[in-house]
Amino acid sequence: MWGQYFPASESKEKPVRPKSKQEFIYHDSARNPLVEVTRIDKGDGRKSFYQSHWNGTKWVKGLADEIKPQIHLYRIQDSINQAAIATAQSILIVEGEGIVDLLLGMGIAATTSIGGAGKWRHYGYPNYLEDLVGANVVLCPDRDTPGLKHCEDIALDFPDAKWLYAYPDSTLWRQVDDNGGLDIANWVADHKLTRDQILAAIGDKRQDVHEFSVQPEDSAQREDDEEKPCKLARQFQEVQVILEQRLRLNTLKLQLELDGQPLNPDRIHLQLANDFNLQIPRANALDIVTELAERRSYSPVVEYLNRVYDQFGGNASSLANLAYRYFGTNNSIYDTYLQKTLVAAVARAMQPGCKMDTALILQGKQGVGKSTFFKILAGEDWFDDSLGHISDKDERLKLHVTWFIEWAELESVFKRRDLASVKAFLTCSRDYIRPPYGRSVQAFDRPSIIVGTTNQDEFLGDSTGNRRFWVIPVQKGVDLHQLQQERDRIWAAAVTLYKAGEPWWLSQKEEELSSDLISEYQIVDPWQEAIARFVADCTIITTEQVLRDCIDLALEKRGKETENRVGAILKQLGWTRERRSINGKQKRVWVQTEKNNKCRVRGGLGGLDRLQHR
Repeated sequence: MWGQYFPASESKEKPVRPKSKQEFIYHDSARNPLVEVTRIDKGDGRKSFYQSHWNGTKWVKGLADEIKPQIHLYRIQDSINQAAIATAQSILIVEGEGIVDLLLGMGIAATTSIGGAGKWRHYGYPNYLEDLVGANVVLCPDRDTPGLKHCEDIALDFPDAKWLYAYPDSTLWRQVDDNGGLDIANWVADHKLTRDQILAAIGDKRQDVHEFSVQPEDSAQREDDEEKPCKLARQFQEVQVILEQRLRLNTLKLQLELDGQPLNPDRIHLQLANDFNLQIPRANALDIVTELAERRSYSPVVEYLNRVYDQFGGNASSLANLAYRYFGTNNSIYDTYLQKTLVAAVARAMQPGCKMDTALILQGKQGVGKSTFFKILAGEDWFDDSLGHISDKDERLKLHVTWFIEWAELESVFKRRDLASVKAFLTCSRDYIRPPYGRSVQAFDRPSIIVGTTNQDEFLGDSTGNRRFWVIPVQKGVDLHQLQQERDRIWAAAVTLYKAGEPWWLSQKEEELSSDLISEYQIVDPWQEAIARFVADCTIITTEQVLRDCIDLALEKRGKETENRVGAILKQLGWTRERRSINGKQKRVWVQTEKNNKCRVRGGLGGLDRLQHR
């Protein structure tokens, strides 16, 4: 009958799908989003799938064991499906969410179970029977062995079900493929079928198809004909069956975990052999475990922040006067520093790599609890105070395995490093490192913030970049016991502000207040006082003049270092360097804004001696 209207397709291969990504959402019984299935087609015939669960705010890769029993049939709650069940009309059970979407779009009731062929009795199976109470079920197998077996399994629960075979008159139903067979979507696309034409193909189970699909073949012939997965694919599937729900990637520690415990990347192949009797080469074992773990990646910091927010969130009062309460400060800008640093820490955890180019510095005498304050606040497992040379790749790695990283004794950091490098290191939001489980360098966005402590009163040496440092003087011993008690509420308040859109940078007015305070911690060069007096009434001067006439430095002792030293002092005093034409020649000079009506110019500048006074 069908052949006279729709010529039977003798094609055995599905057309290659274009490169694409599709997402299909399963809901729980209350119609809340529960699970997302993502299908990725590579454009060359290859495809991959992964599943995610809804954590209340976003999709997270992987399914916890407690989620699976909550899963219902795909789109079973759609009005078309509910109406079909209520009025005893046909509802098609197909293989694949995309086919369900296609049929529902044509006005045909349809659904599917998660996981594909062979997974009918997995996941939320008892729910499927409840979903289909009173339904006239129609089984729609793909034209391959897994598809037929899948529908045979469903038929055990629905012995009176009708069947619908795509390409009904095709002789290929008598010699079905072992996998990759055509389906209803291919049939609809090939023949531009209408809703009525599809429903007209519903009938009883065909015994000829059943006989051919289950007829045992000669084992040798089957071995020759079967298109088996490659060896690596079989190894992947073996590990996936055993460990898929037990592996996770800790994105903060850049660490593979099995049942919550760290895995040694160098010994994964041994563990698979000893614990699970799987013999897989070292490189393959690491790649397989990494792939499975990445599908269930998580940040323990984010999990902690979400937990305390669920418990204490919605109230930011714990941050009120926080610097005053713990450090004894009496300026509200210090409370602002601390509050914004906490919000920034939340932002870096939630949005690794977000802009954060400042560092909170606690300044005070030794033994008051400065470093311990940060350790308790961050949590001992997520804190590191051993940051060494910033050009060392292992030091960069520390920024990706901790949440708070402290520059202890900050004054020594400024002494031994070029300040431009320190600022560049602080403002960088992405590092190129090789993770412990990886074999190549990768780009990682920073999930951490940098903080500092110092015992010195003067430790900032370059006024041009000091805005990046927020210094809070610690004027009393930190109540560490109180901090431990209050820690969860503090972070819940910080998350509350973050979710409310609180900026973690200073406003223009706050920047001005901060600029006035930061000068207190700037290192004063011994030459500065003398140079300040020397240039007090000048508008133009040269570095050479200062070294010769003010510092009285012998010519043989002058050099780039002394010139830079003078330049830094002049910058701090408000001078800028410019090129001026003197006697027809370009000369680099330092220029100060005229501050009064009687200015003079230091001698020895050639034509500048004759600069007109006001």
